[in-house]
Amino acid sequence: MKKIGAFLFKDIGWKLMSLILALVLWVLVMTIIDPPGTKRIDVRLAVENKDRIINNGFVLLNESTLVNRTISITASGKTSKLNELNAGNIVAYVDLEPTELTYDNKLNVLQPVSVYTDFKMPGFSDIQLTPAPRTVNIRVDKTVREVWPVEYDIVKPADLSYVMMDPLLFPDSVVVTGPQSVVGIINSVRVTADISGADGDATLRTPVRIYDGNHDDITPQLSLSAEEIIMNIPVYVRGTVQLTAEVTGTPTADHYYTTHSVNMDTVEVFGPREKVEALTALELPPVHIDDATENVTVHYDLFQLLAGTGLLVYGDARDVVVTANIERFISRVIHLPFSDITIMNLDPDIEFEGIPEYISIRVKGRRETIDGLSAANFRESLDLGGLTEGVNEIPIIITMPPGVFFDGPEPVMSILIGDQDIPEIEVEYIEPERTAEPEPDRDEIE
Repeated sequence: MKKIGAFLFKDIGWKLMSLILALVLWVLVMTIIDPPGTKRIDVRLAVENKDRIINNGFVLLNESTLVNRTISITASGKTSKLNELNAGNIVAYVDLEPTELTYDNKLNVLQPVSVYTDFKMPGFSDIQLTPAPRTVNIRVDKTVREVWPVEYDIVKPADLSYVMMDPLLFPDSVVVTGPQSVVGIINSVRVTADISGADGDATLRTPVRIYDGNHDDITPQLSLSAEEIIMNIPVYVRGTVQLTAEVTGTPTADHYYTTHSVNMDTVEVFGPREKVEALTALELPPVHIDDATENVTVHYDLFQLLAGTGLLVYGDARDVVVTANIERFISRVIHLPFSDITIMNLDPDIEFEGIPEYISIRVKGRRETIDGLSAANFRESLDLGGLTEGVNEIPIIITMPPGVFFDGPEPVMSILIGDQDIPEIEVEYIEPERTAEPEPDRDEIE
């Protein structure tokens, strides 16, 4: 032990000087062989602990800008180690864990950029790293949720024989989540369906898009409770249905039915193809004209008439109007020459006295019939068989033209049979009421 101590402390000055010279020599050699230097390396910036602001009800607005940002790293150290260092050995990150956030709509936070190496190779701890820039600007906004109804746009079939009904949407509203600054400019949430080639009901899955007031698509900045909507769109065919009307009953005795009119002959309908093809004509309920003295008008609701058929009215037509035209008979006095009367069963021994020149009758009927009447249109006969002494009232049998009726009592001849040796007939004609004086040259019209 004494020998070792004596060795260590013997010539101690020279020994210390030798150690110092050795160290100086080693530093000189290392400086010449592996001198210190710097190296610039560009790396992508990473964001860590983002969940921290999300859990506090905030959202990072410029995350895409941050993760695509390049940070310039200046590395200082031994040349040998710098030569081994590259971008794959360095991770530059911004840590949001210590960030204290307060909400003021759009918060700008200056967060220091922390840089570290992952020490894939020994000795990297001797390398000093300096980032540029040292801070990045982080934009944070409050996260909000709003419920929006889903609106729709539909590209319809070009064939006008098809009719599209309002679609059913599942769901018909969505929850939009995102920054309040973006949610606040939403103008509409929409889906678009193209059924231009459809010939029947269509069921589609359509993506949901969100638009601002300028109709710019801002969907990528937001999240949705449902990214697709199921649209069930009924597509029906059109058809034409013939309308038919019926008139029943009889007007009062002085009136008659002429014709009827309908404000529309056909109606456009739409519905399932098999129902449209099954209904080609629709019979309207009858119009009753019993005891009518004027035109009878009836309104029918097409929607009620089509109830139960599975069809709907296409267009604005709804009210069907049926009018039964009722007119009053016109009355006219006709003068029939007595000479035109056919006398039947006349006793040749009987002579006539007081025979009238004309028989006047009052008739009624439709104007178009009465206006053209003359005595030539009538046939008259008188049956004198079975006459007895005294007054005999014999009806004059008159055959009327079609559509002509007596307006008042029928004409009667009063025949008086005397008791002379040579029988004579004294004829007295009993005129009907409202009979005008005979005029041989013309008929009288009242």
